[in-house]
Formats: sequence, C-alpha cells, structure tokens
Amino acid sequence: MNSLLHSSSSPLLPLLFLFILLTLSHPTTLSSSSLPDHFINAVPSPFRHDFYTEYFEIAPPLPTQSLIPSHTLPLLKYDFKNTTGFPVTVPYWPPIECLSPWLSVVLQFRGAVKGVQDDRIVGIWLEGVELLRTSTAQPTETGVYWKVEKDVTKYNSLLTRSNLTLTVMLENTVNQFFTGFIHVEVSMLFYGLWSSTNPAQGATGGDSKFNRKLMNFVDEDVKLELVKGEDKGVVSDGVEKEKKKPEEFLSKQRNGKLESGSKLEIFYDRPADLIIPISDDGGMGCWFKIVNESNVHSKEIQVPQNTYKAVIEIYVSAHGDDEFWYSNPPTSYFELNNLTSKRGNGAFRQVFVTIDDLFVGSAHPFPVIYSGGINPLLWEPIVGIGAFDLPTYDLELTPFLGFLLDGSTHFIRLGVTDANSYWLVNANLHLWLDPFLPTVTAGSIRYRAPDLRVKREAEFKLLDGKCEVEAERKTQFSGWVSYSAGNYTTQVEYEFEFENSIEFRNQGQNTEVEQNIKTRTEVQTEDRNKHHSRTTSRIKTRYPLRIRISTTPGLAFQTFLSITNVSNGIESRSSVSQPHKRMSSTLSNSQVSGGWIVSRDHIVLSGTGNTHQNLRYRDENRCYSQIVVGDTGLILENVVIPFCATNSY
Repeated sequence: MNSLLHSSSSPLLPLLFLFILLTLSHPTTLSSSSLPDHFINAVPSPFRHDFYTEYFEIAPPLPTQSLIPSHTLPLLKYDFKNTTGFPVTVPYWPPIECLSPWLSVVLQFRGAVKGVQDDRIVGIWLEGVELLRTSTAQPTETGVYWKVEKDVTKYNSLLTRSNLTLTVMLENTVNQFFTGFIHVEVSMLFYGLWSSTNPAQGATGGDSKFNRKLMNFVDEDVKLELVKGEDKGVVSDGVEKEKKKPEEFLSKQRNGKLESGSKLEIFYDRPADLIIPISDDGGMGCWFKIVNESNVHSKEIQVPQNTYKAVIEIYVSAHGDDEFWYSNPPTSYFELNNLTSKRGNGAFRQVFVTIDDLFVGSAHPFPVIYSGGINPLLWEPIVGIGAFDLPTYDLELTPFLGFLLDGSTHFIRLGVTDANSYWLVNANLHLWLDPFLPTVTAGSIRYRAPDLRVKREAEFKLLDGKCEVEAERKTQFSGWVSYSAGNYTTQVEYEFEFENSIEFRNQGQNTEVEQNIKTRTEVQTEDRNKHHSRTTSRIKTRYPLRIRISTTPGLAFQTFLSITNVSNGIESRSSVSQPHKRMSSTLSNSQVSGGWIVSRDHIVLSGTGNTHQNLRYRDENRCYSQIVVGDTGLILENVVIPFCATNSY
C-alpha cells in the first residue's frame, strides 16, 4: 500500500515522527483545515531532485501513437505570464499539404514551467467549439514539462473549414512569489488515409488494425475503395478519377435515397456534420462561469431542419469553493461551529441541461484532482486521473428533435446543482444532417424525467460527526425521426446512483471521505419498419473515491502537518451491438496515493508523496496494461504490457 509508512524517503521519517510526538501534546481545534485543500508546491531544493522532470498522465494510448503523422500543423507558441482575463487567439487554416479526409486528427498540447507557480486551468476552442480542457502541472525549482495528446477526429466538420479562430485561455500570474511563466505549444497532427499502409506517407508499422479500428462500421467494399485511394483522386490505369468525399462512399445514393442494403451504422459512426458551440463569446474564455445553482447560462440556437441525430458534449471543471465539492459538508456544519468557510451545500453535484426550460439530461462529473490538490507531492511526476485531459460527457438529444426541428430558435441552458463559486462549463452540440433532404420529420414518443431523489443525513457534535448524501434518478426519453435512411426510433435510458459519506473525528482534525458514483446509459435505435435493424449502445461507469486526511499543528509557528491518503479511479464498460456485429471495451484506471506535507498559508514547505497507478484497457483490437509507481518526483517502476497476456484479462 502507498502510505506514509511505506514511503521510500526514509531519511525524512524520523523528522515526521518527531512532528507527531511534539504535536500530540498540543491538541488544537483546526476547524475545517483538515478538509481536502489546494496548496502551492514550494519545497526547497534539499528535498527535491535536481533535474528537469517530465510529468504525465497515465491513460490508454491513442491508436496513432506508433505512427508518424502525415502532417504537423503548428498553431501556437506562447509564454503565458500575466494573462488573467486575456485569452490568446490565432488563426486556423487546414493544411494544404494534407487535405481532408483524414483517418485521424490529434491535438497536441505541450507545456513547460520552472520556479514557483500554481496549477492553472486551460481551455482550447476552435470557433467557440471546445477541443480540450486541461490543467497545468505545478513546477519545481529546476522545471517540469509535459505533453497532452487528444484525438479530435470527431470535430472533423470544423477542422476542414478555413479562416477560423483558435482561442487558448490560460490565466497565469507572475510576480515576486509566482515566478513561473508557462511556455505552451499547440499543434495539430494529421494522419492521412494512407499513413498506416504506405511507408511513403510516414507509416512506422504500428497497429495493423488501425484502419479497421477507425472505420469499424464501414462496409467492406467501402473500406477497399478507401484503401485504394479513390477518394483522393489518385490515377488508376492512366485515368484521373474525380475526387470523392467519404460521404459519397458511405451513403450509396440511389434516386435521392439510400439503397436498402445500406446500413444505419454508416451514418451513426462518422463525425457530426455540424457542431454548434454552446459557449460564451470568448471575451474571458469561451466557458460559462457558474457561481451558484441559480446562475444558469444559456445559448440561443437554431437546429437545421434536416438534422436526424443530435448529441450534446459537456465540458466541465470545478474550482474555488467547489474544487473539492465531494468533501463539502452541509452549510449547517459551518454555522454550528461559527466557521467562515463557504465550502458548504453538501457533496452532491450534477451538471444539468435544459432546452427551453425542459430538462433533457444531466452529467455527473468525475472527481478530477489537479496537481495542487490535497498534497502536491502526490502528483509528481504522475498527475491525477483526468488532470491533463479532463473527461467530457455526452447526452443523446435525438429524442427531442420533434420540437427542435420547428424552424424556431431554442435556448439550451447549463447549470450545476448546489453549486458554490465556481464551475467552468460549456458544451458542443453535434448534429448529423441528411445529405439528400432539406427537411426531415420527427416527433416525441416518451418523456419520463422524475424528480431527482436526494436523501441527506447529518449528525454533528461541534466539529465531529458524520454526514451522508444519497441521490438517484432514472430518465427515459424516446422519439422518432424519418429521413433518407428510413423511419427510426431512438430510445435513451440514463440511470445514476450517488453515495457520499464525510466523517470528522478528533475535534475535526481527521477527515474521511468516501464516494461512489455509478452511471448507466443505453441508447437504442431501431428501424420502425424493420425491427431486426437495431443499434444498441451501452455504457456503464463507476467512480470510486476515498480520501483520508489527518492534520495537526506543525513544529514551527503557524505550520500544519497533514498526513494524506487518496484512492481514486474510474471503471467503465461500453458496447455497441448491431445486426451481425458487436464491439466492446473495458477500462480500469486506479490510483492509490499517500504521503505527508508540512505547510504554512497553503504553501508546502516539506513532505513526501507516492502514487501507485494501475491501468487496464481492452477492446476488439487492443489490450493494454500499465503499472507505474512514483515517489516524490521519481519513477520507481513503470511496466507496460501492450498485449493480452491471457483470455481472462
């Protein structure tokens, strides 16, 4: 187990035990200081390793990892110094050296910083559509660097457009204390249709199933044509063929309609035809800043009348008094003890979405811990899960096309239940358009959205006690759409269970948080005339979290010694089944971390931190596992197994 007693920094253990012995005889009421908190890493050089360090997040590798991109497009190189309230913008044009269609496009973000600096949240938008939400690493005196790569192929309809604005928001401060300016480079990596099969286009071998992975639901004859390169107008038998778009292969047009043999999944597996940003105007970044539950933000939109599928993608991050929302006791706890903290409202949070004030879904965020959270020494060089690539959340809106396609404008609103200040939220509305009809017809069948069931219990005796929150909801929506491919019914079922327990002991000096979030999403689409033609997508997720913190007065004046243990993880299982086809994937990603810090005014003066992470991923084409152990800036173990060792993986 990664705990204080198993830390490899043994020379510091006697000092720690001395702290404990000295503080046992000086019990002090610490109010809410034993809650998870945010710190600045300022550990002096005698406690640090004297070299430039790479920080990284453990995640399944992208399918393109072993390939050389057909083209790299540099977009931004900038030093963020005093940039509070000032987003940086640059123009975007797709590369003429590597024209669409692409097999894959990857957004690459590189960062470097040295000195003393807080972690900062970063947003990257293209014409208001968010492509990446990330955070920076906290540096050492000698400096750190890191790289984030995210597959952004699903934004293809936007990436092919010219003369767009790329916006990067990174609010940084440089002064006598915060000495680190953050150097950032942003690029796009384009992988052409031939990059996995033609060495001349930059292939390095890589995954032989790369094409199949990216086009897994395309008809075999279509795959063959794409591999031949006919979509790019290459010369065959001395005759140059007309350049064709992927849609021309994938639609098989016949008299303005699809052939009866064409498959629903061809339409449903490709990127959206249009993406509408549900975001701010970009003056202070394109995200909405939510400061309480009633602070709901909206965007007026008009959906094209030939839309046959709609999905809203939510970006969200928690900050300020809600950065550690999962540890917030009820407001009554602070009132009972005459504390001034604003970290109340309990521990339940959800992002909710409405259209014209009609509830259409909610997302329950994964508890991301930034590199300054709880104990900064836990997150070097292995950062917390999701810290470099914050997860997004998709809600299927196809059942609501019945009133969205009326030709009128509608208001999409975003809010956070029980929010404190503050949350940064925005969304992208992905729309799939019928290429043959100017309008399609749609209607609603079922709307079932019962009230959110929340059960709260709390019992406190001054600073000690326990509070629990349980919440659950099950929604069901269905609707039909009639378009070129036929008349299809989409049924969406979403269910979640939320459990949270916070316990304070020893006059509030010891805090234990346990939380578990379970979600289940099922989207079923069926041809109303052919009941055997059905596509079913299922996703199950679980977010287990446990935090233990013991805080006592330190040896020096106004210092505190905190012993911290964190267990965080994500487990997911997804599948897509269609007639004669089924795909599935599983992910298990867990971190167990432990250490101690001595701090003054939220500045870490000394300490240790170690993290043990275990990642396992599997789908039809890949098996991947990785075990990494880090200790206060050093990697002690890093084992990667890029294949399945057994069938019982």
